[in-house]
Amino acid sequence: MQMPPNSYLEVITGRRWKLVEAVWLLHGIFIQTKKEYGTVMEIFYSKEYREEYDKEQEVGRLPEEFIDRMLKVNVEAHLTAARIDGWETLSDDFFSGPYDAKRNLIDEAHEAVKLEEKIRKFWHLLNCHSDIKQCEVSYVDKNGKWYAISPESQWNADYLIYFAKEQGLEVQWLIDKRYKETGPSENVLPFRKGAN
Repeated sequence: MQMPPNSYLEVITGRRWKLVEAVWLLHGIFIQTKKEYGTVMEIFYSKEYREEYDKEQEVGRLPEEFIDRMLKVNVEAHLTAARIDGWETLSDDFFSGPYDAKRNLIDEAHEAVKLEEKIRKFWHLLNCHSDIKQCEVSYVDKNGKWYAISPESQWNADYLIYFAKEQGLEVQWLIDKRYKETGPSENVLPFRKGAN
């Protein structure tokens, strides 16, 4: 078993999390994006986003189809990933493994396919049901338009844990780890049912 990197401790004890890293962390995978990841996403946003979406939802949110396309952008080469339970580093082909391009088939039983579907559903839940005011640093494109649901946006970490728990994700391990590292504090999980 490998030891977790120091950056893992920095992330789980941090006050805010980059959304892409948070979504995976809440599902038991620690990812770190490389500098090129931001460039890939900037290119995606500049090519894909259309003004027509502005009329359809609250500012900062994204259309479902846009999120689905965003999550299909191939960014595997621009991040490293490890399963938190046991600190197994995921191989470079973990996410492409279930896809057979020659025969245009997908192995639906492959763990990567199931994990990607959970991530997709959670991203949609965030987009539709989260308190968008918990995005503390929005991604802003070159035209000055901001996106709270962008992978590069930064959200209040405690809120994301609370939100995940409310959606039925098993995150007690993460709450315990944050509590262990930060000590007893009212900041560990400030968002309670009925709180504003």
